[in-house]
Amino acid sequence: MFLKQFAEWTSLKNKLHKKSHVAPYVSEGDIWWASIGENVGSEIDGKNSLFSRPVIIYKKLSHHFLLYQPQQKTRREVGMLNSNKVEKT
Repeated sequence: MFLKQFAEWTSLKNKLHKKSHVAPYVSEGDIWWASIGENVGSEIDGKNSLFSRPVIIYKKLSHHFLLYQPQQKTRREVGMLNSNKVEKT
């Protein structure tokens, strides 16, 4: 069982919230590193001291609001199903 780091994430989240910043220009399909935090349940958590991981911008709803898909930073081999055989790609 993994220990959750809610106190550490809350502290970092408060620091990030208090920082003065301008929202970056993003486009759908862009890949960015984002501090996505320590989440409840089975949602994907951020990694390292910044609770960050790469995300793909899925849908830009406004300049300050978007939907994103968290990604892995490591590449994994995947197989494709073909005639009841799995072929590595």
